[in-house]
Amino acid sequence: MKLDTSAMKNIINLEPKKGDKYSLYEFAQEAKRFIHSHKWVERVFDGYLVKGVDGVLGIFYFEVLPKSKKLDSEIWIIAGDLPPAYFSTDYCPTPINVLDSYIIEMRMWINAVKRGDPVDELIPINVPAEAKYAQILKDRMDFLEKNVVKAFRG
Repeated sequence: MKLDTSAMKNIINLEPKKGDKYSLYEFAQEAKRFIHSHKWVERVFDGYLVKGVDGVLGIFYFEVLPKSKKLDSEIWIIAGDLPPAYFSTDYCPTPINVLDSYIIEMRMWINAVKRGDPVDELIPINVPAEAKYAQILKDRMDFLEKNVVKAFRG
């Protein structure tokens, strides 16, 4: 199912803000690097900013050519001042579904770390599975739930 991108902003049209590493432009660059880093991606086509908050996060939609037809050709990426992650449009049809799923997955990781459980089968996070990182991530998820989720739903 191809998503309608008419209300989305192509990331090539985002303007860099000099010296601002937390702009939506920079988050889009991070999202591009993140998707290119996955070996299952043969080629990346267009990328779009769907929703975002400067300094916090961006939700991006990418069309890709996967190396196998069994893999997703349309994905969401969350990037920003938090660990990047991707989600299938099949399981998360809307941006708010993506944000909700992101928070749930991150909280599962946080809880596993706090319990001392393995995180191998959970969403990959680019930090060690240590209590201090779990707390930092928890604080960010609390912030998202209190300040961003409501705005994205409205």
